[in-house]
Amino acid sequence: MTTATRPTQRGYRKAGDIDIRAFSLISGAGQIIDIEGLVADFSIYQDIESHYMKCEVTITDSVGLINSLLGNPNTKELGGFNGNEFLLVSFKSNSDDLDYKNFLFSLYQLTDRQRIEERNEAYVISGISTEAYSTASRKINRAFGRQGGNLISNMVTAVYNEFFNSNQLQGLYRNISQLAGVQVSKGFECDETVGLHKYIVPSLTIDDTIDFFADESDSADHVPLYNFFENTNGYQYKNISNLVTQAPIAMFAYAPSNNTSEVGSANENDDLRKIRSFLVVKQTDFLDNLDGGLYNSQSIHLDVLKKNKRVVNYSYDTAFSRFKTFHDFKIPGQSDSPSIVRLKTSDFGRDTDTNFQPEAPLPKTITETAAVTDGYSKHIFNTVVEVVVAGDSELNVGDVLLLKIPAAAISKDQDGEADKYLSGNYLVTKLRHKMLGVNGDNYTTTLECVKDTGFKV
Repeated sequence: MTTATRPTQRGYRKAGDIDIRAFSLISGAGQIIDIEGLVADFSIYQDIESHYMKCEVTITDSVGLINSLLGNPNTKELGGFNGNEFLLVSFKSNSDDLDYKNFLFSLYQLTDRQRIEERNEAYVISGISTEAYSTASRKINRAFGRQGGNLISNMVTAVYNEFFNSNQLQGLYRNISQLAGVQVSKGFECDETVGLHKYIVPSLTIDDTIDFFADESDSADHVPLYNFFENTNGYQYKNISNLVTQAPIAMFAYAPSNNTSEVGSANENDDLRKIRSFLVVKQTDFLDNLDGGLYNSQSIHLDVLKKNKRVVNYSYDTAFSRFKTFHDFKIPGQSDSPSIVRLKTSDFGRDTDTNFQPEAPLPKTITETAAVTDGYSKHIFNTVVEVVVAGDSELNVGDVLLLKIPAAAISKDQDGEADKYLSGNYLVTKLRHKMLGVNGDNYTTTLECVKDTGFKV
């Protein structure tokens, strides 16, 4: 069984239509097997809090796929599924002006294997972006920011170039392109940080190092909330405070199928921008906001060398003017006393102290920004809504969408009105592309979106 890319289908046929060009399993021995006829269910996952995309494919197998996977006699690797396999997928929403989205997943897990019939079985194979294999067992044990310090964004870029964009990985992608005719390429976008820093990373994993840098990062507005994640455009190191300022890339409205009150004239493409279903996962949580430090917190900074302390108080009322928000309103609630008290060591002010000039210290800014970061996170993640729309390969984690959800009321004064607390701009924080069968039947995209408050009183 060998793979073959499928001819391009022309023109939209219906909302959620999909064009799958390749769906191949590549064994550790180099076999390329087209498994299109075996796929019962396939999903790709993105998460703004996860460094890598993942996939899950449900196989119904009556051809003995696992037994047909050969071992590698040179390395004495056993055949069958052994974690050295890849899944190569190339698809797009079926429109002539869109590019294919190409993915290469390392398959690391086979579960739920069971017989459906005497000569037919089903099982689930899970995969993760190939870069995860490259970084999983490696450690960083080095100094960053020598000779006067460096921006954390430059440190993250250096880690990306060494471990996520290595010659070994690029060689793998070239080999896959030559074997299967599908080129996988990934970009990198990095929001610049501010402040010079020096660090010694003591044998941390690649992922732990990136998370450490994200926690230590500061931004020009001093409201840092950095995340390292992957979407179809590649790897991203983004400050959520910057993502919030983006214009919406699309509008989706909740309405019955083929009802055109929100999205335009009556034709089959109207369903492209309709919300098929939605679930309000969270619409504020006062106790969580209170305990999480949204309203009031305090940081006590101890300098053990200078033998002094600084107390920094955070107040939502004061910090709110610095927040980049979707809407102009604050989240109701208050706390008369700090709900969180942070105790941290600090070197604040040593850079201007003549006693420390020979050491050329670079004080950390996290002691000043930690409370603001926690408060801003609680603010922007105040409302969480999950929506299901027609499958759209162009949607990504990190996008901003405009969602229109009508008020659930029969009164005349609210008839046709948008729900003022649920409608508005949202940031996509999780995404799942799901298709039943490799032909794309029932292709949907599920989005978890977050925002702060309502858009009007």
